[in-house]
Amino acid sequence: MPSFPPIAAAVAFLATGVGPAFGSAACPAPMAAVDLDALLEQAEGSFESADLPGFEKAVAQVDKAIPCLSEPVSVGRAARVHRVMGLGQFTAQVPEAAAQAFAAARKADPTYDWPEILVPPGNPVLAVYTSQDLRKATWEPFPRLGSASWIVDGRGTSRRPTSWPAVVQVVRKDGTVDVSTYAWPDDVLPAVDPSLLAAETAAPTGPNRPLLYVAGGATLASATLLMVSRVAWFNYWDPETPYADLPGLRARTNTCTVSGAVVGGVAVTAAAGAFWVGRW
Repeated sequence: MPSFPPIAAAVAFLATGVGPAFGSAACPAPMAAVDLDALLEQAEGSFESADLPGFEKAVAQVDKAIPCLSEPVSVGRAARVHRVMGLGQFTAQVPEAAAQAFAAARKADPTYDWPEILVPPGNPVLAVYTSQDLRKATWEPFPRLGSASWIVDGRGTSRRPTSWPAVVQVVRKDGTVDVSTYAWPDDVLPAVDPSLLAAETAAPTGPNRPLLYVAGGATLASATLLMVSRVAWFNYWDPETPYADLPGLRARTNTCTVSGAVVGGVAVTAAAGAFWVGRW
């Protein structure tokens, strides 16, 4: 995880009382999204006025506020967080991390244009902002949840990006935020309440039922065809059978015999497959 200047982070911790990242210590108080907006506005204002110490302090405050959020982050707000974090890494002279954060911002809000008052034309931030190719993205699946949802950058999903950071949250069905963190690609996510995880269901065992049904139906059809063939054969050799009926009986015998054998082969194949493939 990229780090911010330690002095600014310490000042932010002392000034705000915000604890370490989620999972290390409980937040002293939940934070609403509008409070996060105020911190983001403060960071942008400090960057705009070239107040580097004030900007570093504001970015550290944003970083430590995210784990305390009491509500899901919107897509636009997540993109704004990524832009501020990217600016923080840029001023800390960590261009790779800055490019990752900016890539996350572009992924969340691809139509955003920097205000010239914040990032004027020709500013090197613009080159870093577009330097990472969003098409070369990698992802990692989340553990499956039962009574909650994974929210990444304001959208429900089942995976997290590993090519850029993300605002990752676990939100219960009643809207309660259980986990909230700013996760860089190499960060380990906070532990999720085990009660929220989906129950593991044992893989079904035994024969494949649909194939067994096919095998049963084909067996019945094959037996019926062979029975009809057998009756036609007896009638064919019956001395009392009229001569004019013999061609029809011969054709029926041959047809039903061949058809019964083919359908019987289907039954055998389906039955073998039912035990070979296993249950769906």
